[in-house]
Amino acid sequence: MEIAGKDAVFVTTTGLLDVAAHQIRVVRGYYPEYEPPPLNEGTTIGLMARHDIHLVSVEHCILACAHKNVIATAHEGDMHLQAKKVMTARAGAIAASAGSVTVEAGSVDVHATGNITIKADGDITLDAAGMLTLKGGNVVVDGGTLRVVPNATMEGWLSVADDVIAAAVKGG
Repeated sequence: MEIAGKDAVFVTTTGLLDVAAHQIRVVRGYYPEYEPPPLNEGTTIGLMARHDIHLVSVEHCILACAHKNVIATAHEGDMHLQAKKVMTARAGAIAASAGSVTVEAGSVDVHATGNITIKADGDITLDAAGMLTLKGGNVVVDGGTLRVVPNATMEGWLSVADDVIAAAVKGG
């Protein structure tokens, strides 16, 4: 089945529109100048347009479901996903790669039932306008140098177990 027309083709019904075919191709904007590209083997429904394709649901949902893969690609432009309420992504694993990743939010909460690992080929900077708190059963700082800039105030006890301890103590 193929729906195509030079000027206009209307398929309308107030009831049920039932279409059955081995392969369905709906094309807009290619005729009469160009022949639309054929559908790949195994593709049963093809929606093709030279310009925008708009899927609009006025009252309910637009559902995209697949038994195997869902692939969305913007070959030469941007991809925008927007939701007035919550946007949820659930998967066995989520992989993201980009030139840069920017997150802007009122707050960011990260929870993991296992470990959280952050690796960088460059520096890692934590910059807080308020308090920066590290909590843990043990806090390990493993590096060549530990600098506290400028002066710091320590509350509680500090035990240092090592061969060399050098400290300047003011006022006793």
